[in-house]
Parts: sequence; C-alpha cells; structure tokens
Amino acid sequence: MSNGIVIGRRKVKPRFFIFLLVVSISVVCLVRSCNKPPIPYTLEVGSMDLEYNSDAILVRDEEVYTAPEYGRVLYYANEEEHVNKDDLIATIFKANYQEEMVYQLYNTQEKIISYQQENFLKNVTDKDIESIQSRIDELIYDMQIQVRDDSLAELTTSEKEFRDLLEQRQKLIDKKTVPDGYLKKLYEDEEQLTNQLKEWKIDIIAPGAGLISYHIDGLETILNFGALEKIDIESYRSLINWEISPDNDKDEEHAEVDSPFFRLVDPERWYIVCEVDYPKSFFKEGETISIRFLDFEDMFLEGTVDKVVLGSNSFLLVIEFNQEIKNFLNIRNTNIKLNKTVEGLKIPKQAIVNRKGEKGALKIKDEDMTFVSFDIIAESKDEDFVIIDRETTSLEEDDIVKLN
Repeated sequence: MSNGIVIGRRKVKPRFFIFLLVVSISVVCLVRSCNKPPIPYTLEVGSMDLEYNSDAILVRDEEVYTAPEYGRVLYYANEEEHVNKDDLIATIFKANYQEEMVYQLYNTQEKIISYQQENFLKNVTDKDIESIQSRIDELIYDMQIQVRDDSLAELTTSEKEFRDLLEQRQKLIDKKTVPDGYLKKLYEDEEQLTNQLKEWKIDIIAPGAGLISYHIDGLETILNFGALEKIDIESYRSLINWEISPDNDKDEEHAEVDSPFFRLVDPERWYIVCEVDYPKSFFKEGETISIRFLDFEDMFLEGTVDKVVLGSNSFLLVIEFNQEIKNFLNIRNTNIKLNKTVEGLKIPKQAIVNRKGEKGALKIKDEDMTFVSFDIIAESKDEDFVIIDRETTSLEEDDIVKLN
C-alpha cells in the first residue's frame, strides 16, 4: 500500500500538505492584519497619585558635647527644652565636693549678718535693708533644710537668690558703715569658702541656642549635613541597618569625663533620607511633596526634595523640612509614605512606542500616522496608563494615537 502521493519521481507525504495549509493561513492572517485599521485612542488630561512606602533616616543639625569632669549632675534644662546661648544647663559636683563646707559658709554668713545687726545697724534705719534682711533670714533657714535633705535643685536656686540679696544688702550697708577688723576677717573667710565651693562645682553653660537632649545614639557625628552631599544608596543601606546603641542604662545622675553629655539641635531645619523601590524616579529637586509619618499617628508634613540619587532598580531621596523637629528629636529611623499627585496628558501603556531610544506614540491624522515623542512624568505598576508632560511634547488633548 502506498504511503504517499508520487509527484514526478518523488513521493510526497501527507504532512507536507499540512505544512502548506499552515503557511497559507498565516499569509492570509498577515495580509488581513496589515489591512486592519488601527485602534484609535483619544488623549485626555488626567492625573495620577504616586505613593511609595519607605524606611527613612532622620538627619539633624546637631552637635554633641562631652562632660568636662566626673561627678554628680544637677540638671536645670529639661529634655527637649529650648535653651539660649549662655543659659545654665546643668551643674556637675566633683567627687570631692564637701557638703559640710556649705554649712561653714552659711554659718560664716550668719555671723556677718548678726555682727552687722548688733554693731552697725542699731542706729541705722533703712526699710530696704530691713526688707532684704527679712528675706535673708528666711533663706538661711530654707537652705539649712535643703542641705540636710540633699535637695540640690532647690538649694542652687536658693543660693542664687541668697547671693543676690547679700550683694544688695552689702551695697546698702557700705554706704552707711565702715567694717572693723573682725568683720573684715569674716568677709575673708566667706570669700575663701565661696571660692572653694566654686572649684568643686562646674556650671555647664549652653554654647549656643537650640533644643537640648541628653540622649545620644552614636550617629550624630556620622549623619550630619555634610554627609548628605556624599550619601548614596549603598551608604544609606548600611546606615538604615546600623545598630543604634541604646542609652537606657546611662547613669543620668552622674557625668563621666569626656563622655557624651548632651547635644544641641537646630529645631528649624532637618532632613530625611529614604530609598524607593522603583526603577524610575518622578521627583524633581526643589519640588514640594507630602510625607506621611506612619509612626506618628499618620502625621503629614510637607518637605522639599533636596536631592535625587538614581540606582539600577531603586532611587534615593533626600528631603528637607523647615518645621519644628521636636517630635523627632530622639528618633533616628521611621516609616513613611511619600505622596505626590501628577497632572498631564493621560496615555495608555498600550500606545507607547520606542523609536531610536525615545518613547512616544503614533499620532493618527488624516489616515497618516506620525511618531511623536514625549516624557513620562508618572507611572505605576498598578495602572494601565501613564502621565506625560504636556510642556515637552507636541501631543495635545483630543489628539488621537494608535493602540498597539
């Protein structure tokens, strides 16, 4: 039985005819598709909401100051308080500080007051001196109790008022009396004790204005404004994974010599740095965008894009803020959501054509099709269209383009 048809001297098998049939059908489909009219799409103005979640690093204008001496600390400025230059922040009492000498000073000052009253002020009538003396008597009693109870904060406040009153009182008395030898000796003892106590106490004065914090995370010298000029995606990733040293076990009652003691922060200017997991950036330096801070009850703040660093599959944003930093004074890492609404011409992804490295679409007019390039200013994996810049393309609203 024959296994095929003989044409000339050759035997042709049935599968050859099947092959011819397939080729014929393909040619017919190709011809029909070439003659098929293009699918049109009318351009319209639209918008797209871009949203990106990211982990952010906070960068502040801050400086850390170390303790000049070991000792017990008395704080005057509270955490997150605003201080001005030359404000008294704290006092460090050195290890050899002797509270007994405080008693000696007060006893000497009490002797001075008693001697003046008995020998000089009996015949002097002055209502100002009497008023000051009454308050001094009250303070001496209060300070003796404060020394006994080790109430350093109240004692320091009382001491300041006491010294001011003594100075006022002395000026008034000097106008009316001349001290004798015994009183001069008491003055010398008072001065010696006062100077000794000053040597045992170190007042910490604010070197500038700003918000004060006693919490140090170790990144203050690494993450500063200068570092923002060189930051890239690789350095950002190493910093976001940095193990911040906790200072929960810090002894707040004592200072360690040359150890970080406090920091001053400029409250009006700060930054966040974040990486967006998307291969293209649609943010421009200098533009204002909205940032939602997810760790702060969805707080919204507006920031200015300071820098955009492009990577292969992601991009880095440096965003500047000029609002009060108080909520973020002791925060280094936080979760955010970037929000930006972009307006322009709305065009389906199906209409995009690549020609010689340019993106564009085929514009249909009078049965002719012309390639028109454009710049995409917004796109999303979840949308089937993009937004193109109306300023950099000749395409306009109501133009017709071909869908591929």
